[in-house]
Amino acid sequence: MSRLNDMGLKCTKDEVITSLGACRALVESRNLRPYLLLSPDAAEEFASVDCSPPHNAVVLGLYPPGFGYDALNTAFRILKREPLNSTPADSNATAETSTPVLIAPHKAAYHQAPATSAFPAGLSLGIGAYVRALEEAAGVEAQVVGKPTRGFYELAMRRMEKIYGIKLGSGNDGVAIIGDDVRNDLGAGALELGLKRILGELV
Repeated sequence: MSRLNDMGLKCTKDEVITSLGACRALVESRNLRPYLLLSPDAAEEFASVDCSPPHNAVVLGLYPPGFGYDALNTAFRILKREPLNSTPADSNATAETSTPVLIAPHKAAYHQAPATSAFPAGLSLGIGAYVRALEEAAGVEAQVVGKPTRGFYELAMRRMEKIYGIKLGSGNDGVAIIGDDVRNDLGAGALELGLKRILGELV
């Protein structure tokens, strides 16, 4: 939100919907207890959510330091309903019948990254490879709830209707999506809903 305000796009907290916010909304609507593969800042989005074991969901976001073998194997074992430790009361070997859920904000294969101590600015590996690895290994299909899914844009439009007291038409002629990635910002969901798509450069 502060970045939008710095760009001159004044907004309030209620006006902002993020992909992680959509992930949290899904978790809350289904009363899930997620294992979070997220940065500490991103994990704050789930401060109101019960993330204690037994976990029945994995939420995966972009956090390269957290993508080591142990963390990814923990996510895999949750999705396969395997025990996480050797104690008999291990909470992931429960009698729950529901299949654990893999949740991701997107499946972008790469992203434009700023310079770091390890690499200069440029394209860097995104979370898509990790999402697909867990899908393949655990035999599950991730629920992607952020851009560019139709559900995410519909969630944003319903929020606009509620805040501004408007009713968006079936053609959505007055709604535009601005992004710097044709596929991952302006892709499937925007096309399905007939939204105006504006490609811009990341600054």
